[in-house]
Amino acid sequence: QDGRDRDHPIERPTARVLAVDPARRVLLMEGKTAWAPGFTPGGGLEPGESHEAAARREFWEETGQRVDVLGPWVWTRSHVWEGAG
Repeated sequence: QDGRDRDHPIERPTARVLAVDPARRVLLMEGKTAWAPGFTPGGGLEPGESHEAAARREFWEETGQRVDVLGPWVWTRSHVWEGAG
């Protein structure tokens, strides 16, 4: 199974960055699907990588900007994707 149903889940830890500017605007990346029209920069952890390291790497890969200091961890979510990928 592909891990997209409750009977056959696969774990895929991810890290995302809420990039907020001084005007309190949040950076959203433009999505290409109806189910993800906008999303925060981030993605899956590499084997052995911490959430913080993944957040920095993914932010760099998706925006071209380096982030040296991360703020606090603000949210944890667990989700099971269901349906065809």
